[in-house]
Amino acid sequence: MFGYLSDNIKAMNKPKLPDYIFLLRPLILVPVWAYAVFGYFQKALSSGTTVELGFWKIVPLNWEFPLILLLYSLLFGAILILNQITDYETDKLHPGIWLIASNKFPKKTAVVEMVIITTIALIGSFFFFPAALIFFFTLFLGIVYCVPPFQFSGRPVFDFITNAIGYGFAPFVLGWTAAGGDIDWAMIRASAPYVLLMAAGAVNSTIPDIEDDAKTGKITTSVKWGARKASALGIFFLLGSINLSIIFKDYYCLAMGLVSFAFFVKALVRDTRVDYLKTLHIAGPFVIFLAGAVYPPMILAMIAVYFAARWYYPWRFGVDYPKVGK
Repeated sequence: MFGYLSDNIKAMNKPKLPDYIFLLRPLILVPVWAYAVFGYFQKALSSGTTVELGFWKIVPLNWEFPLILLLYSLLFGAILILNQITDYETDKLHPGIWLIASNKFPKKTAVVEMVIITTIALIGSFFFFPAALIFFFTLFLGIVYCVPPFQFSGRPVFDFITNAIGYGFAPFVLGWTAAGGDIDWAMIRASAPYVLLMAAGAVNSTIPDIEDDAKTGKITTSVKWGARKASALGIFFLLGSINLSIIFKDYYCLAMGLVSFAFFVKALVRDTRVDYLKTLHIAGPFVIFLAGAVYPPMILAMIAVYFAARWYYPWRFGVDYPKVGK
């Protein structure tokens, strides 16, 4: 009898093939791609290498940029695995769609996958220097964000700063350098509105998890200051992004900032978990859509990831996820 139960537990804990992909959390990787696309696009605009389609300009298509993004996705996915391992206690409160916290994916297997894909990504990055610098910088950010004694994910201010740099600045720089740009003042200037935009999203992303984070001792910005003060800080960053976008005449970032601003203000006024989630679930896809407008393969990638997730999560977890805007 006990042998039978043991076999059943092992079977439940045995990963399925799609689990190895979704452990990387591809739904989170898509916005990372979008910021890399905008970095590439802004450099192409400044150097006059965009492709003109009538009145529209798009990123020139080549094989190198998608390959860099693929390698970067492996590295970023490895960091997201690390985050799931170190956030196990928090995720366990509501296992939901978390593979490790719901015991559908063994920690040891996750560590092996993390090490393998990190190694592949770092070795591959040296073929696209200076991309290798950004890869190692991103890995460093991932470690200090996830791992004690640093664990910036549970420290006020440090949490959104590392997210703004890791999700906004680093991918933007990756795209910029992939387009032939240097890591210089022009790059920092061009990236500033995007970093502030990501900082706003990073602050608001901690608000829906206030209760669970507090229970496990994670003192995020939102836990420290409360939902409304954190939301006001997010709006402050948005206003900074909007102002810089106007000054730099970056109308793509301006559009993203204005759309986000409407939902951020609504969330601050209504102060509900649903409205805070909408600042992420509606503004996020809009950012990806605009990235697809300047780099058409992004639209295909977004559609592929979305429908793959719409199949995977009901099949694996029995939940209707993801839902845009909910």
